[in-house]
Amino acid sequence: MKVQTIDDDLLKIYKMKDIISIDFVDLYASKHDNKDLIVPGFLVFYGPSKQLFLTTHDKYFEEFVSRLKEVYQEEKDNVVFESILGPEYIKIDDTAKWMLCNGNIDVSSYYSHYKDRDGYRESLLFEEDKVDAIIPIFLYHLKETIKLFDINISNIRVSEGNNGVYYLKAIVHNTPVVLPLSFEEKDYNNYSFEIGNLLKDSVPIKIDIGFTNDGVFAHSVIDEYDYSDYFTYEYNINYPISTRETHLRGRLINYNKEHLPDGVITDNSFISFDGIEDTPKWVLLPWNSYLGYVDKINQFDQDKKMLERRMIYYSPNKDDCFIRDKYSKRYIKDSSTGIISENVTLDNMDKTTIMKKNDNGYLIEVCFHPEGVRGFYNTHLGGNYFYHISSANNHLDVSKKNTSFIDRNNGLEEKVDLLDVKKYYKK
Repeated sequence: MKVQTIDDDLLKIYKMKDIISIDFVDLYASKHDNKDLIVPGFLVFYGPSKQLFLTTHDKYFEEFVSRLKEVYQEEKDNVVFESILGPEYIKIDDTAKWMLCNGNIDVSSYYSHYKDRDGYRESLLFEEDKVDAIIPIFLYHLKETIKLFDINISNIRVSEGNNGVYYLKAIVHNTPVVLPLSFEEKDYNNYSFEIGNLLKDSVPIKIDIGFTNDGVFAHSVIDEYDYSDYFTYEYNINYPISTRETHLRGRLINYNKEHLPDGVITDNSFISFDGIEDTPKWVLLPWNSYLGYVDKINQFDQDKKMLERRMIYYSPNKDDCFIRDKYSKRYIKDSSTGIISENVTLDNMDKTTIMKKNDNGYLIEVCFHPEGVRGFYNTHLGGNYFYHISSANNHLDVSKKNTSFIDRNNGLEEKVDLLDVKKYYKK
């Protein structure tokens, strides 16, 4: 039997308590892209003569910040020691205090819908449901990649499959073909496809797809050709942009950067049926999906601010719908010319929603990824899957009014139960 252990550095973080002082420190590191690099970090003295100092470059920095916020909130009113002038509390500089007191997502507005609900530790959907959700991104970037090799593909249909094995039926150069396709979900944010028999000698094309706090990326790779094609679709402080950088045999053969066009979605109730209501600014992605953004800035002083960003990836596919919803709070220090300052992520909410059409409306799976604040998120939400049904005729009509939970009380125990709608449509 294999026993998992926590390494010493992470154990120190988990055991940190009895804080004496906290300082937020900016370190100047070596040059990066001909600019000075500022690496921020926290220096903490705690317990009997103990200290921890971690920066954004350290392995467990996010776990360190999460634990530091938790302990500071618990101990900020504790008396550290009594002096001649009276009780002394935790010494903390103004920047660190502002960050640790303002870095948490408001639990009541984002998570109250799930407060008293039991989730499932594994998805009850089938793998092909996830493939259906991601396949539009893959197909667009596959077509973009093979244009360089003068390959024309059309009439694409994806077969049913499981255990990562699928097939594409398509027309290539006016000839019907069947192409082997493999799929892998690497983690909650990253997926990988590999397709064969499109290039000479059955050379495979691999396409990795991922989601970040700022958008979406795709990376096409053909190892045998020393080919790399990297696409990003992201929102910076000013505007949403797409970039593409293509290398072939060690040479840059294409670089393109452009604004993404506005997208129009008039009713956003389907993205907030279980949480806070927002009105995102939408942009259109080239595979007929959308990115939505809500930004809120809390200024600390002239060059320091907290950026709250909600990034929503929305992909309608036939009657179904796929939504990635990422919310983060980040400390940002504005940099002067010649200086780069790294951001500090203080909090995350990360969830995936899949809506599947059935005869009676919609079956909805919501998954919270295990990356967020310590406490309620990690204890009750992180890594859990929740299920709803909606009587809506279209996913755009899904809302709080027509949606309700289903769980074990409705007979929902395993994947096969999702196929028997009579078990939970009893109202």
